[in-house]
Amino acid sequence: ELKLLDFLGDKKFNKINVLSFSRLYDFISRKLNIPPISEFSEIKQIVAINSAIEELRPNLKIYKNMILNEDTVNVVLSTFKEMSLNKIDNKVLENIKRLSAKDMLTQKISEIQMIIEHYEKIIETKFSNSFSSLDLVEEMINSNKVFDGYEIFIDGFNNFTKQQFSILKHMLNQSKNTYMSSICDN
Repeated sequence: ELKLLDFLGDKKFNKINVLSFSRLYDFISRKLNIPPISEFSEIKQIVAINSAIEELRPNLKIYKNMILNEDTVNVVLSTFKEMSLNKIDNKVLENIKRLSAKDMLTQKISEIQMIIEHYEKIIETKFSNSFSSLDLVEEMINSNKVFDGYEIFIDGFNNFTKQQFSILKHMLNQSKNTYMSSICDN
C-alpha cells in the first residue's frame, strides 16, 4: 500500500479500496447505507449450537445422545462452515439423501439439516458470522450494481472457495475492467 501511495499520490490513492473477503461486507454495507451486522463471537456460536441441539434432542435419533463438549461443538461448527463455503445447502443434502441407499446416512443428513436450520433460526436476527456474511455479500452484489464501473485488481490469493468464486463472478460481471495476478511456481 505504501508503494501505491508513493506512486499515485494522495488524491488518486484515496480512490483505492483494499479489500479482503472478510472486509467486503463492511465496504458494501457502507456503500448501500445498510447498518453493520453485529459480531458473532465464538462463544455465541457455541451457545447457539448447544441451544439448537438441546431443543431438538427429543426429535433426534442418531445425535440424541451427543455429548456437547467443546470439541464436539467445534466439529459441528467447522462442518457448518465448510458446507457454507462450498455451497452445500438443503438442496444438495436432499439430493445426497435421495441417492443414498443407506438408511443411516439418510437419517444423519436429516438430523444435520434439522440442526443447521434450528441453529440458523437462533442466529438469524441477532448475529452474523464470517461465512453467513459472505452469503449476504453475494446477495447484495447480485441485487445491486455495487461494482459497476470499478477497476478491480485481484492479488495475493492462492485459491478460492466455491462461495468466494461465486462472489468474484458477480464482481467481474459488474466491473469496468478486472486485473488478476496469479502465483506460479518457478
